[in-house]
Amino acid sequence: MAGIYPDLVEKVVIVSSGIGCTEEQKGKHLRKIRRNVLELLLPEKTDDLRLLVNLSMYKYDPLKWVPDFILRQFMDVMHKNFKKEKQELVEHLLSKNVDSDLPILTQETLLIWGDQDYVFPLSMAHQLQRRLGPKSKLEIIKDTGHAANLESPDSLNDLIKSFVLGSSEVRSVK
Repeated sequence: MAGIYPDLVEKVVIVSSGIGCTEEQKGKHLRKIRRNVLELLLPEKTDDLRLLVNLSMYKYDPLKWVPDFILRQFMDVMHKNFKKEKQELVEHLLSKNVDSDLPILTQETLLIWGDQDYVFPLSMAHQLQRRLGPKSKLEIIKDTGHAANLESPDSLNDLIKSFVLGSSEVRSVK
């Protein structure tokens, strides 16, 4: 949206996103997981859901004490609506050259990443920052994985509020 409508988008915030990763990086991460990624991202087995959550979290396992029957009910609800569309979205995200024409943004852009993100490692954040151009800034949240909104919500919200509201200085959470 920022690239298509630059006059309407004043600032951009990107949190732990895989946009801009290369085919080589994508392939490397998929091999590391050693699971069918489509099954992992659209889990139908409780083990796949647990693995997905564990890959996203660094500090704790929120499903540790959740019984499998509850996880199955959760997956039933999640898959009940728009399953075909969700599968198409995941397949598109896994397809080749999805981000090959990522624009250099004219807006100020804040990238926020957890230093323990195993889904999209910190090296991808630095790569994305270089690719987005000189108006981008990277903030790293210490002891946080991919799910920064769950593991460090206060830090994440402080960084976003400070950036969006235009504070002269974005507080670093390192």
